[in-house]
Amino acid sequence: MAILESMLKENEIEILSIGYRVHNGIYETMYSKHHKVLNFIDGDVVISLCAKSISPSPYRIILSTDTLDCVNFMEVKDDCIIFDDQRNITKDENKVYYPYKLKAFNESNPLVNTVSHSYRYFYDSMQAECVLGLVNSAAIGLSSVQSVLAAYFTEGIQLFKAERYAEAVQCFRHRGFGLTPAGDDFLIGMLSGMSWLQVVQKKRLSKIMDLIIHESEIKDPLIMTFAWQALLLDLDSDWMSFLNSLCNPESDFKAPMEAILSQGSSSGADELSGFYLACALFGTGFHIDILDTKPKKEEL
Repeated sequence: MAILESMLKENEIEILSIGYRVHNGIYETMYSKHHKVLNFIDGDVVISLCAKSISPSPYRIILSTDTLDCVNFMEVKDDCIIFDDQRNITKDENKVYYPYKLKAFNESNPLVNTVSHSYRYFYDSMQAECVLGLVNSAAIGLSSVQSVLAAYFTEGIQLFKAERYAEAVQCFRHRGFGLTPAGDDFLIGMLSGMSWLQVVQKKRLSKIMDLIIHESEIKDPLIMTFAWQALLLDLDSDWMSFLNSLCNPESDFKAPMEAILSQGSSSGADELSGFYLACALFGTGFHIDILDTKPKKEEL
């Protein structure tokens, strides 16, 4: 008997978190199935059932289990969640996940210093195959496919810097591998960064963000889910903890950044790559040059 099935029968599993955007209904159309995540299609977006190691999100249900090996569909009701018409877990309204709201940051210097310092840490920690890893590789040791991607990504960043946004997006959209290609993750990270800058530095970036969304031509429901979250700053707990740490000099950004970097093979690093480009292009005072060499300590 599967471990999860046995635990359900013994009522040993509880809901650790349920996103506020998970509505009542039957979820049976599977987008993808993994060891720790089941993704169900819900219209234009995806609702995910996740093991406990996955961070809470507006679109996720987190269970107190290590694996998900026997669930094929679920029904969410007011008071419980039913799995495969057999076992149910009681819902707790105190476990509903809402991203907390960030406030505008009035002291610019601590924010600038923290973001710049965090970029250096990211640069030293990022996977070599992520967007910025490829861009800064100088084509050393890359496969032919990676070299092509690096060329597209480098041109895209240059176009973003030249404010040729529509052309820039085309260098990233749908480029890469996996459920969410690296280029799409990068654009999602940019949107998250721009949304954040609208709050903490009161930037007005909605027109550019709308253009990025339009030119991204998103048809995949999982990518659409992440894009909406980025656009509305409706992010998972790892990202919200990271953004909060940047606004609070007494907080350590390293732990939430490491949690983001652990997402996917390089998805977290790809999103952070886009986030830091947004800071470099649209933020005020940040010492970040994405296409430059390794950041120097004296610049921070």
